[in-house]
Amino acid sequence: PTSAQDKDGQYTSSTSPVFEVPNMPELKSALYNHLSATLLNNNNRRKLTTFTAFNSLLSQIRLKLPSTSLSTNGLDLSISQLSCNDISVQNIQIDHTPLSNTDQRVHIDISGVQLKCNFRWGYKWTIFS
Repeated sequence: PTSAQDKDGQYTSSTSPVFEVPNMPELKSALYNHLSATLLNNNNRRKLTTFTAFNSLLSQIRLKLPSTSLSTNGLDLSISQLSCNDISVQNIQIDHTPLSNTDQRVHIDISGVQLKCNFRWGYKWTIFS
């Protein structure tokens, strides 16, 4: 489950990542316009050399991820309340292949993803089991 803080500061649980995006319709429109205008030219080749404007859009997103735990060799480790922001990318390549008049296959390759995350963690270490 995902830990997400509600308006009262209490943590709640859900089963999938939560994206917190201020003014979602405006961000979606800006993102679509930005990608349409700058990533592709008439030859379907990437022409954007800097991602400053795109990264500015990404920086508005907060991602809350599910809690997780692992156990190995007597160590039980848990991570909860995982929240990431300040998302940025260094490079995006988009290629597509027409499959028919109405179908396309799109390949998106994103490299140099950076983000800052905060979380709570705990452990229990058992030397003898």
